[in-house]
Amino acid sequence: MEKELNVVQAKAQGELQGMQMKFQKLREQLEGQIARLQQENGILRDAVSSATNQMESKQSSELNQLRSEYSGLMKELAENNNKLQQEEHQRKSLEVNYKQNVSQLEAQLQDAKRGWEELQNYLHNVNAEREKLHAAKEELQSQLLAVETEMSNKNKEIQTLHSSLTDTIVSKDQVEQKVMQLLEVSQHSLAEDSVQVQDLLSEKSGLNAQIETLQAQLSSQATTVSHFEELQKLLAEKELQRKSLEDSLNSERSSGASRETNMQAMHNDNMSLKAALQNLQAQISEQTVSQLALDQLQKSVQEREEKIKTVEDLLKMGMIEVANKEEELTTVREENKALKRDMEAFILQTTEQTSSDLIMEGLQSKIQEKDEQIKSMEESLQAAQASGSSNGMTIESLEQQVAGLQSDMEQLRQKQAVDTTSASDQLLELQTQLAAKDQEIQTLQSELESKAKEVSDKVQELQQKQTHTEAPSLELLTALAEKEKQVSDLQGELAKLRESLELHRNKNNENQTALEIAQAECRGVLHRLLPNVPLPTERNHQDWLQRFETAVKEAPAAEPNPAPEAAPEPAPEGSEDNKVLSDKLKESEEAQKVLQKDCETYKKVLAETEGILQRLQSSVEKEESRWKVKLDLSQTELKEMSVKVAALEQDVDRLSDVGELDNLIRDKQHLESALERAERESATYVTEVRELKTQLTETLSKLETEESERQKVAGDLYKAQQSLDLIQEEVCKETGQGDLIENSNLSSHEEIDRKEKKTAGLNQTVRELQQLLQAVNRQLTKRQEAVRRIYYGSTFR
Repeated sequence: MEKELNVVQAKAQGELQGMQMKFQKLREQLEGQIARLQQENGILRDAVSSATNQMESKQSSELNQLRSEYSGLMKELAENNNKLQQEEHQRKSLEVNYKQNVSQLEAQLQDAKRGWEELQNYLHNVNAEREKLHAAKEELQSQLLAVETEMSNKNKEIQTLHSSLTDTIVSKDQVEQKVMQLLEVSQHSLAEDSVQVQDLLSEKSGLNAQIETLQAQLSSQATTVSHFEELQKLLAEKELQRKSLEDSLNSERSSGASRETNMQAMHNDNMSLKAALQNLQAQISEQTVSQLALDQLQKSVQEREEKIKTVEDLLKMGMIEVANKEEELTTVREENKALKRDMEAFILQTTEQTSSDLIMEGLQSKIQEKDEQIKSMEESLQAAQASGSSNGMTIESLEQQVAGLQSDMEQLRQKQAVDTTSASDQLLELQTQLAAKDQEIQTLQSELESKAKEVSDKVQELQQKQTHTEAPSLELLTALAEKEKQVSDLQGELAKLRESLELHRNKNNENQTALEIAQAECRGVLHRLLPNVPLPTERNHQDWLQRFETAVKEAPAAEPNPAPEAAPEPAPEGSEDNKVLSDKLKESEEAQKVLQKDCETYKKVLAETEGILQRLQSSVEKEESRWKVKLDLSQTELKEMSVKVAALEQDVDRLSDVGELDNLIRDKQHLESALERAERESATYVTEVRELKTQLTETLSKLETEESERQKVAGDLYKAQQSLDLIQEEVCKETGQGDLIENSNLSSHEEIDRKEKKTAGLNQTVRELQQLLQAVNRQLTKRQEAVRRIYYGSTFR
């Protein structure tokens, strides 16, 4: 038995030593895992603290940016409100002006309507009078026709009466002849004749009555003729009145047409004013829309501020909870450290127990005491294990709380992501609003640029016209200078020609004087030679010579010869004088011919030069008149353009006085500043996104390293689980062997109890290790999920 006990003890001691070695290995592995977990916990805590710090810094920067944006938006709101107030004042003033204009136009319209109604009444009256005149004219024409018929009838009656008068006169003459005859016969028969005389007297009285009736009819016809003439005069007056009325009608129609044109112009002005009012109403509606957009912006900014405040409160609460959890973690870590110390003490005690088991033969008397001590230690161990289990529970609860905190952090991150998405949506809305504002700015800029282009185009046109006018004026000046040069050259040539003409005239005068002297000498010589021949009184030398020749021929051929003998003596002297005179005459005639030819050539040259001068003068006058017309046109255009420039400058001054340009420039500057701020914010967001991407890449690299470490740890854990399974199998075998050797001895039973307790402790440690492994796996999976969420959130961003 003792041998078997010794064998069992030796086996148990060997197994204990193997178990102790395995336990030491497991403890070292657990310590390494705990150290790794602590490192990972520290890394996670640092990451959480850095993430919270980054989030706080980002949130603070975003808060500052949002506050700056809010202040900028408030400033823009104030400026827009001021602009709206100014526009309201302008609109009210424009409405007042429009109402005044409308009232004036309505008054003008009413006046025009009254005038038009008066005109229509006047036209109606004129038409009525015209119809009356037309009816009166028709009545007069009918009366004229009746009078003309009566006149024709009266003329017929007058003709019949005239014929009857002639007949009665003839019959009267016959009666008178008869009476004379009867008077002559009465001397023969008075009684019979007295009766006949009475008959004749009665017939005479009847005839006289007929004559009086005829004269009365003639007088009545004269009165009818005068009445007819009066009717014709009335008709002429009525025609004149009708013509004057037609002229007045035409003038009234022309005035009515001018009034209609005026009415149309007033109607067009009214329509233009209505269009301007509609434009003003559209501007007011646009201003209301912009006011609504500004109100929406204010509401969105207020909602954003409220969200930021709620996020700040949540972050503060999360930070407080994180601080509390960190304090709890520190307390749990301290308790864990105390438990580790207790475990180390327990391990030392177990080592001491193993040493006491080795010397069991010498210390069997103290076994019971040791058993009691072991029991007490086991109780303390159980208590420690219970406290360890409670600590494990607390650790698990803390880990759960940490997991909850991580989930809360993830929720906060999700909320932040949502907030960032909402902020990005708000930014997008702001960007859209900014784009709309940019479009409005661009439209305003385009309008301003169009107005500026119009002004610049007009100014350029003016400048071009000025340059054109200056260019033609320069061209004119150059042309005029050239023409002046030409004229001066021509004047110089003229002066030279005049000088040459004067020289030729002087020469001609000299030659003429020489000719006259020669002609006078010739005349004197001829007079001296022929004193008996009467001298002609003509100035032309050739005519004088011809007359002189005729006079010499007409002179008497037979002259008295007082000295016939002395006549042949002076003959040679006379012949010599004649020869000299003929020679002189020939020379003078040749010189005269030459001088005449020279004079003709000079006259031709003078005529040509005068024609050239006249042509040049006419061309110069034409050019001057043409350039004067061009200058007048350019001056009128310059004046018109200066008037237009002055009007444009007045419009620009008016616009600058009104302040629309300044307001538009201020709006443009504010919107440009807002655009720059938005661009800066987008640049900051881009940099933040880049930083997040770099952080994501870093975290992904860290995760990859951690996954590799986790795989290693998993491999180690798998190995540890295999070793634990082996230990459990060995423990089961030992428990089975303990069941076989249960009835052998009390000491072996106690050892088996100890082994069972040890195996129970080992099982508890294995369970704890398994729980720790599960917790580590959960944390790793959670971290992986968190990293995946962050990655997906960053990619979504």
